[in-house]
Amino acid sequence: MLKRIICLSISIIMILYVSLGCDKKGISKIAITPIKQNSKYYGISWDESKIEPHVKPYTVGQDLSNISNIEQFPKLGAFDKYMLSKNLFMIKKSSKAIEQPFDIYQENESLGIPSFITLDSVLHLYHYMYDYIIRNIEKERLIEDLKEFTKEAFNQSLAIYNGVSDRNVKKAALKNIAYFGIPMKLLEMDLPGGIPLEASRMIDNDVKR
Repeated sequence: MLKRIICLSISIIMILYVSLGCDKKGISKIAITPIKQNSKYYGISWDESKIEPHVKPYTVGQDLSNISNIEQFPKLGAFDKYMLSKNLFMIKKSSKAIEQPFDIYQENESLGIPSFITLDSVLHLYHYMYDYIIRNIEKERLIEDLKEFTKEAFNQSLAIYNGVSDRNVKKAALKNIAYFGIPMKLLEMDLPGGIPLEASRMIDNDVKR
């Protein structure tokens, strides 16, 4: 649902210029207060870390007797043990539903099990944080601007529909009413009265899909 709203909002600018025939001067500007910047985060230098591996070569016995915490994995089968002794690691599907990779690390820490953290897990965490930031920006800063923009575009479309007699222009304005009415419905905004019946049907049919 949210993805659908975002796609509709991206197209709003195009429809205003093309379908409504509004020029840049005809669109009212929305003042957006910039986020306050904290100066203490500026001027921080970053030096690349120099990491040298110091793990000495090692082997694993076929009976796994030289693995210090093998007792923590009592459910390893014969094939699992074979792969572990052969490759020094083995891959086994978790019996639990894991929502995020770092949930495994937290569980391992509580159980005293060492974790091998790969680069893709770190990148996933950055992506997870980025997604969280974008989601909050949309919910806390952009949603009200989107509602105001959509409402104004809807009202202009309705005014054009009621103010022209040309059949082609009226038909285009009718579609614009439905176009902007759909995100208003999805955003749970109240639609004004006086909406043409055909546009109202298009809005309801699309929202019900």
